[in-house]
Amino acid sequence: MDNQEVDRMEKSLQRMLDWIKAIDTKTQIALGLNVAMLGGLVAVTPKPESLNPAILGLLALGGLLPFVSCTQCIRAFFPNTKGPGDSRIFFGAIANRSLSGFRQALAKETTETYGDDLSEQVYRNAEIATGKYRMVKNAILLQGMAVVPWLIVCYFLFKGF
Repeated sequence: MDNQEVDRMEKSLQRMLDWIKAIDTKTQIALGLNVAMLGGLVAVTPKPESLNPAILGLLALGGLLPFVSCTQCIRAFFPNTKGPGDSRIFFGAIANRSLSGFRQALAKETTETYGDDLSEQVYRNAEIATGKYRMVKNAILLQGMAVVPWLIVCYFLFKGF
């Protein structure tokens, strides 16, 4: 791999990392909205002595989708970050070495091995971004499906169903 190809791989890796940052931003927004929806349900929930099966059913109806959406967001925050064990780029592989072992690996590195490591990182980060995107997409779809039932439940509970 020549220097031009290495440069292209470095740019590709940066694009993957930028995608992951963008997904994380969407995840934070979705999680915040879900928590607000669940908090709204808590705010309109009657006192425990007033709870009955109908109210519990309404709470389950209004809270289930936002709760599942929250779990998807949380999963997206913590994707599987297993990376190549011998990488000189991946933070996990670097931290698993001693400092002297890392320095030795860097000293032996060639443009070819660096390019190979970069291409593995681009591929692995693409897998991570894809998984995170899928989870956030599911979270946002669940959140969208939750809005109408949540509004109905909040209305009935607020009015004192």
